[in-house]
Amino acid sequence: LAEANGNRIVLDLMRDPNIGKNPLVRRAVSLLTSFVTLHGVETDAKHLDIAFRALPTGLGGAAQSIRKNIVLPSMSRFLPEVDELVSVKVDGRRIKVCEDCAERVAEEAEIAEMSESAMQDMMGYKGRR
Repeated sequence: LAEANGNRIVLDLMRDPNIGKNPLVRRAVSLLTSFVTLHGVETDAKHLDIAFRALPTGLGGAAQSIRKNIVLPSMSRFLPEVDELVSVKVDGRRIKVCEDCAERVAEEAEIAEMSESAMQDMMGYKGRR
């Protein structure tokens, strides 16, 4: 039980060490929640309604979750061992990559930013970025 206030109860299963500290379970939960999440729970005297929401992060979010939780971990056995990871900022988030990949990721981010800027210039966009 993470929180209880009035008629509201929050359960955080990740606080259970058997769930939260198990990397396989964490990966499975991360993958599952990109496809379906709990949207709401309602009750009355005779029944309980549980509503789920499909694709809460959209198809792009689901595809990214598949890549992150299935494709990349399975590919890691084919990739060379890396001694040190470098933190790089991409799309406002920091990710850790090997030193060789850091330059490529930085170049891709710069190209994406320049192409977005060029597109905004072509469309006459005057707002904030």
